[in-house]
Amino acid sequence: MGKLTVLVDSAHGHGVHALLPSEPAVCIVEVPGTRQVRSQTGPGRQEKGGTQWGDSLEFEYEGGTPRALHLQVHGQLRGEADDLVGAGQVDLQQVLERGTRQVVEVPLTKGGRELGAVELCISHQAMPDKA
Repeated sequence: MGKLTVLVDSAHGHGVHALLPSEPAVCIVEVPGTRQVRSQTGPGRQEKGGTQWGDSLEFEYEGGTPRALHLQVHGQLRGEADDLVGAGQVDLQQVLERGTRQVVEVPLTKGGRELGAVELCISHQAMPDKA
């Protein structure tokens, strides 16, 4: 059994800067092959240079290490549908080959255009089997 912890730190770039002050952003993280496939941050704080979260999301799994992590950043409009800022993905196998704790910058794209990036700190931990 293992646990993957994803610290969603911040986002920056053109797409993130285009969010309105009344449009807090959330980051949705999906890790296929884990017990809780999908989790999301709370609303981020807009600061000079981008959006800040500092939220840790945990994903437990059995068997081999999950292969990919997908993320989306959405602005939350009042009374309307979410506004997709951009999406990205991480090859977890490649990242975790470099060590059990890695900081990665994930490009955000939408419609084939790069609109910014999200900084993540990804930690991997083997857990003892529960008897």
